[in-house]
Amino acid sequence: MSEAELARFLQIAMGSASELEYHLLLAEGKHSAIS
Repeated sequence: MSEAELARFLQIAMGSASELEYHLLLAEGKHSAIS
């Protein structure tokens, strides 16, 4: 894997992690609103 490929992979992975974090925070917020 070249440096450019690794950088692209990490960029995508970080984007996925950010999206997951957003969904978890959203779910937590909805849960709090229901409680």
